[in-house]
Amino acid sequence: GQDGQNGVDGQDGQDGVDGQDAIPNTMTSSIFCTGLLEGSNMSFHYTVAQFALGEVFVNGGVWGPYTEVSNSKLYSIMQNGFETAPISFTHDALGTANGGYWLISLSRETLVTTIEYTDVDGILSWEMAPENCIINDYTTSN
Repeated sequence: GQDGQNGVDGQDGQDGVDGQDAIPNTMTSSIFCTGLLEGSNMSFHYTVAQFALGEVFVNGGVWGPYTEVSNSKLYSIMQNGFETAPISFTHDALGTANGGYWLISLSRETLVTTIEYTDVDGILSWEMAPENCIINDYTTSN
């Protein structure tokens, strides 16, 4: 047979409990490292920004005559690589123009920056001392 008519709507339900206030995820500190790559005509830069909820945002790159290449990445505290937050990018800087792969990372405990370059034409690496880094703390007011 044919369906009957819809009934009258019931009363509204009870309001839910208010949720917890959001925690502001502000930047708490940053580290900036830069320097010349010995034996080359290139320099590097690496910046890491630490946030209140644990994430870090990194930007790093190399530059030299007529070139600059960089990349950025966001790391969760649970993500593989969080401890040194490596940044990678491609840019050929050795021998024939056949490709090259850069990896820059920073130990936030020792402030030693590691720069590695891998190319068919060779492998280069540098370790930069803590003196190449500047720490900014944003948790205190002026």
